[in-house]
Amino acid sequence: MASVAVPLAGIEGDPLDSPVPGVHLRFVHINGVRLRIAEAGPAAGPLVLLLHGWPESWYSWRHQLLHLAQAGFRAVAPDLRGFGASDAPVRRQAFDAATLCADMVALLRDELQRTCCLLVGHDWGAMLAWHCCLLEPCRFVALCAMSVPPVYGGEASPIIGWARRFGVGDDAIFYYILYHNETTLAGGGPANLYGEEAASDTGLAEAEYDADVEVTLKRLYLAGTQSSVARLRRVGDDAVAVGPRRSDGGGAGFLPRLPPTPEDLPAWLSADDLAYVAAQYKRSGFRGGVNLYRNFGRNWRVTKRFAGTQLQQPVLFIAGEEDTVVRSFGGIEGTRQAVERKCHCLDGCIFLADTGHWCQQENAEEVSTLLVAFAQRHKGLLREQARSHL
Repeated sequence: MASVAVPLAGIEGDPLDSPVPGVHLRFVHINGVRLRIAEAGPAAGPLVLLLHGWPESWYSWRHQLLHLAQAGFRAVAPDLRGFGASDAPVRRQAFDAATLCADMVALLRDELQRTCCLLVGHDWGAMLAWHCCLLEPCRFVALCAMSVPPVYGGEASPIIGWARRFGVGDDAIFYYILYHNETTLAGGGPANLYGEEAASDTGLAEAEYDADVEVTLKRLYLAGTQSSVARLRRVGDDAVAVGPRRSDGGGAGFLPRLPPTPEDLPAWLSADDLAYVAAQYKRSGFRGGVNLYRNFGRNWRVTKRFAGTQLQQPVLFIAGEEDTVVRSFGGIEGTRQAVERKCHCLDGCIFLADTGHWCQQENAEEVSTLLVAFAQRHKGLLREQARSHL
């Protein structure tokens, strides 16, 4: 199947105008919020639920939605709360893993009228998917996780560990997760609080990101794209972080600083693609997504009881060999071991050559083929689970 081309029409219009032929958009009201969902494939087909990451939306699954539909599956990709055209609650506590898992259970049970599904997640969607499989194993019966290995358990919240490792304040080594956890005081200055409770529900990161949506998205997508790495090095020092410490530049210094011109886009993201995604973030802003990062402590408390527990569901893990997340886990072997330790029934652990963080978009054909094959192998679990609930 050829890659999806997005028409210019409809990008700035009605949020239910789908730019992808064969994909239908609608709103659903579940768990106290309104979510926009994208659907494709036969209504009675085996259900595959796809969870996007940050900074993304349902649109990051545009290729896989069509491949799954063509194979006879019912594919559904929601805008998670805080993203796209979905509701964005104000309180950061509304974005913890237990709440987002409850959203997916309510979507499954109350709106889609299904007892269970195959689950797919990328980036933050993968982290949410791991948590969903722990918290609701009878509903999420198989998992394809992309980019991010399972991280749960541990003796302390990871946010505390990162604060100790990188430091706090202007002399700290810049680390984007800590930056996302910096909230603002009443007077507008940084609180620099990395503990369990923040001073407010807004912070420095979303103010910076919202100031220029297109440039923010371009910088984030280029930072995770394999094909951009060598080119960024050729551009010179002005294209990369100005220094490792907050005092060297602060802000989002980890992002490449390139002018917003079409030739700077990665090959997998057209100008029309960027325009559509940017329109979503102009509606939603970045705060909802950033609030995911402000819940590491709460998520740790919810899942620490699972320390030492292996997932029993079949799991397929897919990541790019050049993914920065893979490098942060010690490379391919370190990532493979992190996955193997947590999965009792590992279907496969696949690393794609010449592919960075945005694997389902950078390498859409191969990821779609692997995903459809995995879903075909395990769709029988859906019938078994459905019978068990009768």
